[in-house]
Amino acid sequence: MQAIEQLEEAIKQQQDAARQRRISAADTNVSQALAQRMQLRYAKAAEYWQKAAALLPEDQKKEQAYYLGEAGYDFHRVARYSEALPLYEQSLAIRQEIGDKAGEGTTLNNIATTAYAKGDYPTALKYLEQSLVIRQEIGDKAGEGTT
Repeated sequence: MQAIEQLEEAIKQQQDAARQRRISAADTNVSQALAQRMQLRYAKAAEYWQKAAALLPEDQKKEQAYYLGEAGYDFHRVARYSEALPLYEQSLAIRQEIGDKAGEGTTLNNIATTAYAKGDYPTALKYLEQSLVIRQEIGDKAGEGTT
């Protein structure tokens, strides 16, 4: 029995080490994304944000949603709306799943901004209205003003 327990402990340690390496690799990609932003290379920054999101362990959903939203934001900055929108939608789904109301409101605003940029005003209005309701529910006056 002791051999089995030692094996199980070794497996757990390897899994923990692999998890930490994934988080570290994600952090490195975030640093690269920020460096690309500083150089106004938004499309490249978006790629690093996506890599960071993909590397995160399953229990890091809030961070994953944030990274996907940042990738969408950077694609939006260079008018690559068809690439920004699915990233925002992924971010929104995660935020709704984990109950991150503030993040949900922000993401709805970002989707609205993308729809507006594409000239889809009815869709933009629909998402802004949803965002406004959430921001009012959580008492986010600054976000309410932005929306």
